[in-house]
Amino acid sequence: FEEQAELLRLLGQLIRHYAAAVLCLTPTREMDAARIVTSSCAAALLDALLRVQAADAPTSLSRHYAGLQVGRRGASHARPFGFALAPFGFRELPSANLKLTSPELAAARAMCLDYFLAVTHAVPEEHLCFGWSRAASFSPGELALAGRVSTDLGFDSAEVR
Repeated sequence: FEEQAELLRLLGQLIRHYAAAVLCLTPTREMDAARIVTSSCAAALLDALLRVQAADAPTSLSRHYAGLQVGRRGASHARPFGFALAPFGFRELPSANLKLTSPELAAARAMCLDYFLAVTHAVPEEHLCFGWSRAASFSPGELALAGRVSTDLGFDSAEVR
């Protein structure tokens, strides 16, 4: 559990430093493409880290996010949650039109597309989270995940809404 938490903390710090650095540069098409691909790679890492079950003490968030719900009769498979990257335009919109100036960026883009396509097939649409499609409200997936985790931790899930 401690290693997973530390990796999540370090990934958060890394992406904050990256964002601070690239947002100080003059925007160009090449820089926009690199920012989009790099942020998508960080989102893929975060998604994968949240799905990993720690051997010593798996967290409630990881169990529910991965779709491993623990009930009175032991572990059972529930429906997992995942990132919704469509509002960023990474999957649908012109990620093919990004001006990728290095083969490494093109390869990273392809790997992210493959990863999130697999997530899209594994996760039902109502369980997609963090899409930022609605500015002032949470998505149904975010509410369902928060409700499951709060119930698992002994809080009233009605307060989540």
